[in-house]
Amino acid sequence: MSNQAIGLIDLNAKVESTSDNRVRPPRLPYDVYKFRIKEEPEFVAESKSSGKPMLVFKVEVCGPDAIQIPEGTFDPKGEEFTVFCSLAPGATGNLKRLHQATGLPTQIQLNQETGLPIDISYTGKEFFAPASSATEEQVREDKTPILNPHTGKPLTRQQKQMFAIITPE
Repeated sequence: MSNQAIGLIDLNAKVESTSDNRVRPPRLPYDVYKFRIKEEPEFVAESKSSGKPMLVFKVEVCGPDAIQIPEGTFDPKGEEFTVFCSLAPGATGNLKRLHQATGLPTQIQLNQETGLPIDISYTGKEFFAPASSATEEQVREDKTPILNPHTGKPLTRQQKQMFAIITPE
């Protein structure tokens, strides 16, 4: 294998804005968004919090096309969320809402080997749900802020939250 360069990439170059001058706000405004399931869910035999089985879905915002915010026009499409659906008896409400909202059957059988529903395809299914994100400080277990060692400023992160999936009923 050769160690010849194929070109120079200037990591200091200015990032070009989109052609329609849309902006990325510091947070996703609270609103109802249309979501699309990106791929088949992952089966988790024991969730870290409850120890119960669940399905984990990767979804993305696919609408609306644009939202007016104080900073300008914001395009939320492509914002990714994770949806956790318990499979524990008596705790399947989120999965039931997902099925109702996407027109899937509300009675399912699980494959013994994979833990996934038999004969059900989720990829590409769409639904509506209110969602938002907020910037929050990262803190240690003792609740003191974690500081950036270069600037001394508190580190922050985006905390995304999707609320109850909206069903047609």
